[in-house]
Amino acid sequence: MKVIRRAKVKIPYTNAKGEEKNDWVEIGSMWKAGDDIWLQLNALPLQREKWDGKVSLFPTDEQQSQQAKSGIQEAKAVLDNSVPQPQQEITEDDIPF
Repeated sequence: MKVIRRAKVKIPYTNAKGEEKNDWVEIGSMWKAGDDIWLQLNALPLQREKWDGKVSLFPTDEQQSQQAKSGIQEAKAVLDNSVPQPQQEITEDDIPF
């Protein structure tokens, strides 16, 4: 059994400056075991007039972490290839000061 997605709902609100904003509230998770997939709800929004009834599914923190690690590795590979490497070792005698 493994969590494969986080279930969140978007609740609109108005901040102190009068700006319309959205708050994402986690209400449950999507699970997978073998061929079975199910959605477990731990909460439901109480602000029915503001909630549009849609539930969005987002990657789990583990998936985001793996994506971030992959991106960091790709960036390091690009940097390693783009940074010129010294062709010979520099000794203290070569430094002019």
